[in-house]
Amino acid sequence: MTEGKEEEATEYINVINRDTTRVGFAVRGPTVLGYYCPPAVLTEESLLKTVSKVREAPVPPVAPEGVELLDSKDAPCPVLSGSGTEEDPEVRAPCSNDLCCGESLGTTTAPFSSCRDSSKTEFEGEDGEKFTFTCYLDDARKLAMSLSAIATAVAFYV
Repeated sequence: MTEGKEEEATEYINVINRDTTRVGFAVRGPTVLGYYCPPAVLTEESLLKTVSKVREAPVPPVAPEGVELLDSKDAPCPVLSGSGTEEDPEVRAPCSNDLCCGESLGTTTAPFSSCRDSSKTEFEGEDGEKFTFTCYLDDARKLAMSLSAIATAVAFYV
């Protein structure tokens, strides 16, 4: 493990450990907790048996049956539940893996929520109006977690 990155390496090892049979996650504000059962044994002998040596890129998750992802870059992502407070955060319709739900602000149009490419902060509407776009914090956090998982996987195996 790289010095100073032991905690990240341990979490990643728990994710890829073949002996892990159950996982659970909780997200509250900026904190994500992961529970792995059983946790990985970090001895060299055990890791050689329980962690694959094959280097493969992670496969994006598939939406559960009955959950339709919004894959259009301008699909609305309405609030499905929640009041928007810390105790009862808003839950919005999910966007596809490469998009995030965010607020679009124009100069003459009322603000609206839609799925967009998170790497672009501006776009032009059909009528030529210029809009700014910002991912909502929860979607940005999900995207950052996905990207950090991929980066960790690449860094761990390289």
